Amino acid sequence: MNIRYQDYQDQDKLLPFKLWRLSRVKKDNPLWLRSIQCSNEEGVLIGPDVRMGENVLLHSGVQIRGKCWIGPNTTMDSYSIIEDSIIGDNSTVGPHALIQHSSIGKNSHIGFTAQIKRSNLGMNTNANHHCYVGDTDGGDHINFSAGSITGNYDGVKKWKTLIGEGVMVGINANIVAPRTIGTSAFIGAGSLIKEDVPPHSLVLPIINMYTSANKFPQHTDRGYELFRLGAARIALLKEIFGVSLEHFLCSKHPLTGGGPLITLLQTNQLAEFDKQILLIKQTQAA
Repeated sequence: MNIRYQDYQDQDKLLPFKLWRLSRVKKDNPLWLRSIQCSNEEGVLIGPDVRMGENVLLHSGVQIRGKCWIGPNTTMDSYSIIEDSIIGDNSTVGPHALIQHSSIGKNSHIGFTAQIKRSNLGMNTNANHHCYVGDTDGGDHINFSAGSITGNYDGVKKWKTLIGEGVMVGINANIVAPRTIGTSAFIGAGSLIKEDVPPHSLVLPIINMYTSANKFPQHTDRGYELFRLGAARIALLKEIFGVSLEHFLCSKHPLTGGGPLITLLQTNQLAEFDKQILLIKQTQAA
């Protein structure tokens, strides 16, 4: 069963947080805390309302405060902070990650300096370094690449983002809430998403590169193109290129070098696109 943060929160949460050193927690609390492993107890602080499964590994500087559940076989890397949240079994967090008022499904990875706030994310979530996920409900098997953001605040109100199962959010992609991202959508690196994305779609940013005297090359975001590829094509792209859309866009394969596959999509030559993709698959199998 996937526990959600809303099922766990309580009106009487402690403010300000009480934090105890790990040595006191182990001494004063029942046997469930005796199985905690700690590489270095320096700076490790745990609140009295924290509960953990077996074989949790804590590194130096970790703080777990408020009402939290940390699942079995989870690793909390150095200087990560968990506040009023649920972390599923067999997950890794940090280093320097911040998770607040959220639930993370089992077998997930929250990377270096990632922040998750007021969000419910499913199993096998991968939120890599320098990403921010705020006010987001997501399914299983979502990948947030480095620098990706769900922009939840418009200066007045905070809005929600809904993300379906199996979505790939590329490097430095920005999703401007309120938005719904459909199941198995691929969002290309650098995209600025300002409308809903249908399921099984491919989103590619339109980038204009220009140079002028005494200036380095610069990139100007002019929007993005959305291709409704359907479940079968998206599944095939994942099979060939893996979950990383960047592999698809930057492949050095003779058939994809210079972007001919993208050109086929732009000109709606889907039959030829399918033919070229199958040729790549056959080449990989050879």
